[in-house]
Formats: sequence, C-alpha cells, structure tokens
Amino acid sequence: MPHEEIAGKLVGTVGVQSRPRFKGNISLYLFFSIEDQYVPVEGDEVTFKKTLVPPKNEKYQAMHVKIVHLKEGTVHQRWDSPPLH
Repeated sequence: MPHEEIAGKLVGTVGVQSRPRFKGNISLYLFFSIEDQYVPVEGDEVTFKKTLVPPKNEKYQAMHVKIVHLKEGTVHQRWDSPPLH
C-alpha cells in the first residue's frame, strides 16, 4: 500500500519483520523521535517524516513519528511503563 502524504508528513501503518518498519513501498528500518505517549505496535496508523540513515544513506528512518490511530484490540504500552514480558 503506498503511503499518503498529509500536510508534509507521510501516513503509514506500522509493520513488524526482523525489526520495526512500515508496510508499503517505503521500508523504514528505524523509529527516531517518536512524539507520543504510547509505544507504536504493529497495525497502528502513524504520520512521520522520512530521512536517510547516515553514513551510507541507503536506508530510511522514520522521524517525528506520531500515532494517529491505535490498532483496536491491541495492548498499548506507555513509554514510562515497565516493559511487558
């Protein structure tokens, strides 16, 4: 699924492989600068900006990640909570 662009930010769905990434035509291997009280989980809809990962600039990372829709039926952990096991 291609990402939409709204007000200069991309919109995508969080996916999981060997490490977090976004599903669609843009593979983002890192979350950086998450601007939300919840830890993103698979299925959450988010807005983000993308930037190349230095020094090789071959892969993208998501920056300024903001959850716009939490996946229903999924437990969402807050950043200030102890880790779930």
